[in-house]
This record gives sequence, C-alpha cells and structure tokens, in this order.
Amino acid sequence: MSADSEKPRRPQRCSFCGKPASQAKRLFSGYESYICNECVELCNDLLQSAPDVALPEEIRDVPAPA
Repeated sequence: MSADSEKPRRPQRCSFCGKPASQAKRLFSGYESYICNECVELCNDLLQSAPDVALPEEIRDVPAPA
C-alpha cells in the first residue's frame, strides 16, 4: 500500500476561508492546499488595487570589506 492511500481523507475545503468544496463554485488544488474561486477573485482584486512598489536603486559603490 502506498503512503497516500494510508492517509485519512479529509473533506476538501478552501485553505483560506474554510468553505467546503460543496459550497464553492470551483476549488483549485495545490500541494496539500486548496483555494476557492471567491478567494482567487479577492486575491486578484487585492493585487490589482495594490500600489506599485518602486524597486530600490542598485547599490553601485560598495566598499571592500576591511
């Protein structure tokens, strides 16, 4: 028997909001985690509305260690 078949099966639910698969329109699976379509939309909205972060300038004159 493989190790996967020995694990007890837990009901699939969103790892972010806890919604069970039966109440989600879509449930996407990752490595040992799930995310529902509503959490994907929420994360997308957060990413779209987040301000752009300026990258720090490259350090050019790095002193040699003493």
